[in-house]
Amino acid sequence: MLFSDYELEVPQYVVDSVRQIREVLHQKLITVREEGALSNHLRSVRAACRKFLDAVGDGGPHRIIIENSFQGGPDSWKFFTALGELHAAIGLALSLLMAAYGLTCEEQLARILPADPGNGGKSRESR
Repeated sequence: MLFSDYELEVPQYVVDSVRQIREVLHQKLITVREEGALSNHLRSVRAACRKFLDAVGDGGPHRIIIENSFQGGPDSWKFFTALGELHAAIGLALSLLMAAYGLTCEEQLARILPADPGNGGKSRESR
């Protein structure tokens, strides 16, 4: 759900991926003993996942607001807006973690990183 173009996304798989990301982050936060930048960024991504799931349906007892990525109308707009917001939140947290810890990421994942103001506003490349 972080790599595919929007038109290739299957909403149920997106929701499943976000639920899995949220659970992995939750488990990681249980093991991170120190409070600081790492735990704050993990919490912010986990909160962004919860916000997305609240907006589009969690795939559990609440149905997902759209069934396929080709469905149009307000529910589709809401789904893809929420997905864009999630990409932005994860991209920002990832960018900050990369800077703080000298990390790199795959080229596909670098697509969600914020634009680099020192590069004429172009997307950042994986470092």
